[in-house]
Parts: sequence; structure tokens; C-alpha cells
Amino acid sequence: MTPRSTFRTPSGSLTSLSKILLITTASFSMQAISPPFTSLFTRSTPAILRRPASNYYRLLTSGFLHGSVSHILVNTYSLTQIGPEVESCFNARRFTALYLSSIVGGNIISHRATLLGLPGTAPFGLGASGGVCGLLGGYYMFLRLNKRYFVSPGIDKGLESLRRTAALNFAGGLMVAGIDNYAHAGGAITGAAYAYFWGPRLRRDGIGRVVDVPRLDELGGRVRKGLGGEEKGGGLKMKRGPRLPSYIG
Repeated sequence: MTPRSTFRTPSGSLTSLSKILLITTASFSMQAISPPFTSLFTRSTPAILRRPASNYYRLLTSGFLHGSVSHILVNTYSLTQIGPEVESCFNARRFTALYLSSIVGGNIISHRATLLGLPGTAPFGLGASGGVCGLLGGYYMFLRLNKRYFVSPGIDKGLESLRRTAALNFAGGLMVAGIDNYAHAGGAITGAAYAYFWGPRLRRDGIGRVVDVPRLDELGGRVRKGLGGEEKGGGLKMKRGPRLPSYIG
């Protein structure tokens, strides 16, 4: 039995992925029109050290900036390859939270690596790749946690493909100058952690329905039940097995 999905974007409305792509494209246009826009919103370790409270926003905003046309093309292409499937599995709200938290998580790791003086770091950084890697990590964790609920015979091969893709991208980053592997790794780890605690976690309820009970929601339900409240089940129903991407740029 393949669980059904109710995660559908209302007809005529923009998906979260579409909004992210629009903001990313608009931000790149602003960079071209007004060069100070980049320095104001890029990740800047010196600025964060100088005035931390006033510059932490850069850990998020830098994920919508890019250094060149080829840079934004690679990242937006990657988003269009994996984004639709991840959003269909996570829903719009959790997809957005997954993407944004992965950008921040990747930049935090990169910022800390820069402070430690680790090789391959730079005081400035920008790009959506931390968020893209977060989608990859989150999707991988989602499949690992829920693979028994899908009928796709190639799911194990798909998981192996995701692992191989991540390894190849990381290895490629080591061979190309200017690639922030710390942001990539931090984004992937953050995405996997988000999916583990807040991502869709499929379970069967008392009447055999497949419902979504995220790990932290389940813990909260147990706490409420222990305090005399009522525990409520989730409502995710998957429609089909996931389409497994063979490449994430």
C-alpha cells in the first residue's frame, strides 16, 4: 500500500520553492543594480565580530546572494531539480523552514571555521548552496526514516545515489578554489537534523491510517498526555513514492 498525500499547493498560488527562486533572482538583480547591496547582506565575519547583534541577519540573507551568473544558474538549477519533490514531501511550511535553517546552519559552521582559521575558509561568503545541501540532507533523512512506507523498488538504490551525489559534490568542492565546503557540510547536517526532529515521520494510527507524527510533536504529545492532556495525531498521507534525483548540482 502506498500512502496518499494531501500536501498540495492550492491552484493558482505560488509554491514555496517558486517564492524562494523569485527572491533569489530579485536579490541578484539588486546586486547588479546596486553593488553596496552585496556588502550589506553578504556573510561577513569581520562585521559579525565587530557588531554581532547588528549583523547576525547576514547568516540568512547571504543565502540569497550570488557571485556570478554561473553561480546563480548552478544553484537555481539544483533547486529546481530537488526542490519540488522535497516540498511535496515536507509541505510548504516545513520546506521553507528546512531551506532557511540550512542556510543559517551552513553559514554558522562556515563562520566558526573561519574564526578557527581552518584551511579553505574565507571571511566573506554568499550563495544558496548551503540551503541546497540542506534539502539534500533533509530529503535523505526523510527517505531513511520512512522508506518502509513506499512501494518504490529502487528506494535503496536512490539512497545510495544521494550518498554518492553528496560525496562527489564534496570532493569536487575540495578541488575547486572558492568553494565553501564548510557551508555545504553545515547545511547538509542542519537539513538532516531538521528532518529527523521536525520532518515528516510516518506512522500507522489505531485504525491503520498512515499519519505524520514528527519526533518532537510525538514527544510533546507524550508530555501533554502525562500532564493530563490529549495527544493528537498528525495528518500527512503520502500519495506516491518519491522521485529520486540522480544529480544535485
